[in-house]
Amino acid sequence: MRKRRTALSVYLLSVVCGALYACAPSNPPAKPNVQATERDPQTPPRQPVSSPNDPISRQLPRASKQLQGNRFSGVLHFESEADEVFVSAEPTAGEVKLGDAHTGKAALLLPSGTQRLTIKLSSLLAGREFPGDWTLVGLYLRADGAAALTLSCEEAGGSVIAGRKLALPAGQWTPAMIDISALPDAQRDEVSFVLRFDEPTRSIVRCDDLVLIDNRQTLLDGGKGGWTIKRIGLRITCERPLRFNFGVVTADGSPQGWEVEEANDLRARFESVAGETKSLSVYADGRSYWDGEYKPLSAEVRDDKSFAAAHASPAEVSVPEMMGRLVRNTPGDANNDGYNEQLGAYQLAAAGARIEATLSPRTTAVPRPVLQVAGLPDGKALITIEGRLVERSTRLKDGQLLVELPARITRPTLVTIRIQ
Repeated sequence: MRKRRTALSVYLLSVVCGALYACAPSNPPAKPNVQATERDPQTPPRQPVSSPNDPISRQLPRASKQLQGNRFSGVLHFESEADEVFVSAEPTAGEVKLGDAHTGKAALLLPSGTQRLTIKLSSLLAGREFPGDWTLVGLYLRADGAAALTLSCEEAGGSVIAGRKLALPAGQWTPAMIDISALPDAQRDEVSFVLRFDEPTRSIVRCDDLVLIDNRQTLLDGGKGGWTIKRIGLRITCERPLRFNFGVVTADGSPQGWEVEEANDLRARFESVAGETKSLSVYADGRSYWDGEYKPLSAEVRDDKSFAAAHASPAEVSVPEMMGRLVRNTPGDANNDGYNEQLGAYQLAAAGARIEATLSPRTTAVPRPVLQVAGLPDGKALITIEGRLVERSTRLKDGQLLVELPARITRPTLVTIRIQ
C-alpha cells in the first residue's frame, strides 16, 4: 500500500512540473551588443546545429568560415528597425525585415535599383581608434541576381582610405570585406563603410552582420636568419630579412587569389583555383616557380644564372632498381624526366628505408638541388652527399621527405638517404 501511495505521489509531482514548464515564457535571449559578440579564438565555441535564438556570437562562426579561429567583434546585426539609423541608401532607403538572414532573425533589405549604401562606422565604434588591432571590416551580402560593386572606407568629404572591388554572385551569402591592416591608427572624426554598385541593382540585396576581424596568423616563423610566412588582412606575405619580401592576395580577397598548401623551413606552396596562374612554389633562398616558370626573388639567386639554367636543363637522376625509382609522371613534370618544374624538385620513390640516387648534370652545374622522396617510413632521416652530412630536410604532411642538398653539383654525385 505504501509503495502505491509513493508511486502516486511521484506521478502527481511530474504532472504539476510539466504544467509549470508548459506555462513558462519562451522569450528569445536579448540581442547581444558589440562587447557580447566579441570572441577570443583561444576558446572556440562548440558547434551544435545553429538556432536563430542562439547569441549572434555563436551563430557567426557557423555561418562564416572566415571567422572560424579568428578574433572578431560584431558591430551591427540589423535585428531591429532601430539599426536603420546607422545606414543610408540611395536612391531608396533600406529596411530591416524578418527572415532570410545571415544570422539572427532579420537583415537589411536594399530594394531593386539601389546604387549606394553608407554605414556610419564612427557612430557605431563610439570613438574607438580605427582600425586598432583589426585587419578586416565588412559585412555579408546576398543578392537575388549577380552584381558588381566597390567597397570602401571613407573619411569625411569622401576621401577613400581603403577599398576594393567585389563580384557578388547570385543567391548566396558572400563576405564583403575590406583590408584595413595597413591603415595607421587614428582618432578619426568620421569614417563610413560604403558600397557602390557598378549599376543600379536589378534585384533585392540583403545585408547582415557588420563585423571587425583580426585574422593575423603566422604560418611559419623561421627564427633568426630564417623566413616568415604570415596571413594578414587579404594578403599572404613571405619575408626573409635582407633577402626578399613579397606577398599575394588571398582567395578571400580575389577570385584569382591564393590558398596556402604547404609552409615549412624549406618551401611554401600556394594554389589558385580561378587564377590564370594555378601553382606557386617558393623556396627560402628566393627561388620561385609560377606554373613551372622560374622567377628569382632574391639578389643571390637572381645573380647566379646557374639556377635558371639548371631549371631549364635539370640533372639526370639514376636510382638502383632495388632501392626505388625516379618518378616521371607527377603533376607539374612538364617533360616526364623526374624533375617537377612546378615544384622545383626532383621526384623519387623509395622501396624501403634506404635509397640512393646519383645526380649527373647534363649541360650546366646544378646549385642546391631539391629532392622530394615518397615511400620512406617514419623516423629520423640520415642524409649524406658523398659522405657529407646534410642537415636541411623536412617531412611534408603526406609523409614525403623534402631535402635541399647544400652543394653545387658539377659531376655525377651520390646522395644516400637512410631512415634510422
